[in-house]
Amino acid sequence: MPPHLGIARPLTMLTFAATIIGPSGVGKTTLALRYSGDSAYFPDAVMTVGADIIRKTSTVDGHLVELQLWDTAGQEQFQALMPSVLRKAEAVVLMYSIVDRGSFRQLDYFLNRVEEVAPPNVVMAVVGNMSDKEEDRCVQRREGASYAEKHDFLFFEVSCVTTHGVNDLFEGIIRRLLRSQPFSRLFVENTIALQDEPQPQGQKKEKRKCC
Repeated sequence: MPPHLGIARPLTMLTFAATIIGPSGVGKTTLALRYSGDSAYFPDAVMTVGADIIRKTSTVDGHLVELQLWDTAGQEQFQALMPSVLRKAEAVVLMYSIVDRGSFRQLDYFLNRVEEVAPPNVVMAVVGNMSDKEEDRCVQRREGASYAEKHDFLFFEVSCVTTHGVNDLFEGIIRRLLRSQPFSRLFVENTIALQDEPQPQGQKKEKRKCC
């Protein structure tokens, strides 16, 4: 039986589900649209009713990944939808506005909702939006970073106006998701048989006689 050599290569496509949650009006829909490549920015856009899914495919560390972003409505009347969305989430973005301290105070409420139903190994990121409005800042960067560090979450500040930090946020989430996956999900193993070298036609191995 010839020996075999196992060669691992990345799977064709990996799909992860991520949910963006937070108070109404902090920019959840715009964040998802900006990451997806939508160049339009509508500061007065209609708020999400229920939940929408936005998909983006990218290559991160050699892996082709489709990230499905569930954008949830912040209004209280739609909170009943949140548990069903969170149960499917592999990553959750807790979002607030750096110019609205009230939105930062509500992070605990949304975190409690995540802890009630989300998978125990869900990847979490705390995100402060509107970093382009530094002159109106109410929540200091160190406050958001401290909150994230306390819970061992990722932390980013972004601007949905300039797109600053948007790609870094989702690439950071994807990298942490990749690190948490079993080898069998990330790679498929090709088994190659190592054959003995063929002998030239008409040439036979010389048999050694015993003395």
